[in-house]
Amino acid sequence: MIHLDYLTHGLQRGIHFARQTRYAYGRNRLLAELEYRTRALKMKAHPTMLTVETTTFCNLKCVMCPHALEGLVVKRHIRDSYIECLMPFLATTSVCQLHGVGEPLVSPTFWNLLERISRDLRGQPNFSINTNGLLLSKNNISRLMASKIQKINISMDAATERTYSKLRGGNFLKLKKNIGALVSAKNSYRRHDLKICINMTLMRSNIEELSDFMYFGKTLGVDEVVFWTLNEGDYFDRPWVVDKEGFRFSYSDEKPTRHPVLFNSMIQKAMSLSKQIKMPIDRKRALASLIRQDCEMLSSGRDRVTISQCKAPWSWMTVLSDGSCRSCCHMVSPIGSLNDNCVEDIWNSEIMQQVRASISKNRVPPNCRGATCRFVRGSSREAGNSAC
Repeated sequence: MIHLDYLTHGLQRGIHFARQTRYAYGRNRLLAELEYRTRALKMKAHPTMLTVETTTFCNLKCVMCPHALEGLVVKRHIRDSYIECLMPFLATTSVCQLHGVGEPLVSPTFWNLLERISRDLRGQPNFSINTNGLLLSKNNISRLMASKIQKINISMDAATERTYSKLRGGNFLKLKKNIGALVSAKNSYRRHDLKICINMTLMRSNIEELSDFMYFGKTLGVDEVVFWTLNEGDYFDRPWVVDKEGFRFSYSDEKPTRHPVLFNSMIQKAMSLSKQIKMPIDRKRALASLIRQDCEMLSSGRDRVTISQCKAPWSWMTVLSDGSCRSCCHMVSPIGSLNDNCVEDIWNSEIMQQVRASISKNRVPPNCRGATCRFVRGSSREAGNSAC
């Protein structure tokens, strides 16, 4: 095992070298890694990853999304004033996700933010969005191509029109046309830095279409296929039944852990198919989607993680559309609000320092109790993926 002093010395040399570079996010990333390794409670570095929920409005009501349940989502666009508060962090972050539970392309603030980033920030920071793709009009595609966005992840969840209609309720043929136009525009603009992905949230209603989804991605000409399992945990254990055009979706019946053999078989088949047809996948997410069935190994602790392994409080901040801030998207209660404090003060607030101190001592912080993440749940896999 490499000694901490050796790693620290190497990082310090890296920071010294990074000071000679043009871009602040390279320097910030190295400093954040050093402060994580030394378990600093008050940080000089900014978050290396920033998630900004630009809106909670959406043009769909997908059955597995909170939008499908009446009154669960308060609809709002993020304020432009919050963006001004976030600019110091946006200038130094290495990865920024501009989405949350809504469709970012419906938000005026999203477009304002994207234009601001593309105009004012140096270099090529890794900015990405998740979108349902139905608003990828010719004009919106042109605006995206003219921006610095580097990843567009399109949620489809189906390889057939019938399943797509059941789960998402949108216009499948229009979506296919939009994705084709987006891929064509990427090639026309020679945006080699831009990755276009299609993704699938795996559940009982669509798992048997996963291989077809791989072929679908190949036909569309996207850069990558991404899939992961339906979320599980306390938040999703509420009564969750949606009736949609003759189809009844029951969250509890759709859970991957209810059908481990089927899910593992389909996922392994898709991973093999990826190599055969040369359709790249997000392999890390694919492996994390496999459902562990060896309860003896789980009980022995060899397949478990602890809260002390969580890196989020030293590297990640999530800002919701109401201005409330969390260390990550799993955190249960906020660490502060942009309505009351500036982002720098929230990042090093007393609450945030207590979160870092608790995790350093392998204790679950109060803000994280009941979270569905793998560190709180004690599984090596993402929330809900343990079959035991």
